[in-house]
Amino acid sequence: MEERNHLAREIHDTLAQSFAGIVMQIQAVTLHLADDFEQAKIHLQRTNNLAREGLAEARRSVGLLRQEETAYGDLRSLLQQLVEQTKSKTSIPITLTVTGDTYKLSPDAGINLLRIAQESVNNALRHANATIIQLYLLYAPKQVTLQIRDDGCGFDTQQMTNGFGLKGMQQRADLVGAQLQVLSQIGKGTEVNVVFLL
Repeated sequence: MEERNHLAREIHDTLAQSFAGIVMQIQAVTLHLADDFEQAKIHLQRTNNLAREGLAEARRSVGLLRQEETAYGDLRSLLQQLVEQTKSKTSIPITLTVTGDTYKLSPDAGINLLRIAQESVNNALRHANATIIQLYLLYAPKQVTLQIRDDGCGFDTQQMTNGFGLKGMQQRADLVGAQLQVLSQIGKGTEVNVVFLL
C-alpha cells in the first residue's frame, strides 16, 4: 500500500502537474491563434517545454523508485531548477534565496522537500493570483528549513481544503519526519514552512 501511495504522489507531483500546465498553454494558444500568432507561438514553445520537463521528471521518478537516483540530495540545485522551469512558463517573478553552508540530504529527503516546493509554487500560480513567489532555503548544522511565500489571495486555514495537493504535502513531510506548517489569511498571501531535522 505504501508503494502505491508513493507512486500516486509521484504521478500527481510530476506528470499531473505537467499535463495541467500543458492544458493551460493549449487553451492560451486557442485564444491567441486567430489574432496574435506571435503570442500563440510563445505558448506553443511553453507547451513544448512543459512536455519535455514532464518526460524528464517521469524518468527521474522512475530512477528514484529504482533507488538509482542520488542527485535528489542536492536540494539547492533542485530548487534552482524549479525556479528556472517556472520562469520559462510564467511571467510571475520567482526567486530563491539560500543561506548557510549547503550540504547534501538523503535522496528521500531531497525529493520530498522538492515536491512540497513544487506543489506550493503550482498552487500559487494556479489558485492564488500571486504577483511574486519567493523561496527560502536555510541550512543550519542540524536542520534544513524550506519556506515558500506568495502574495496571492490567501485562504482561511480554518476551512483548509483536504484536497490531494495539501494532503500530499503533509504525507511527504511525514515520510521524512519533517514539520509542515501552512500559514495564510484571505487577502494576505500564503506561507508554507517545512523544517527537516537531521
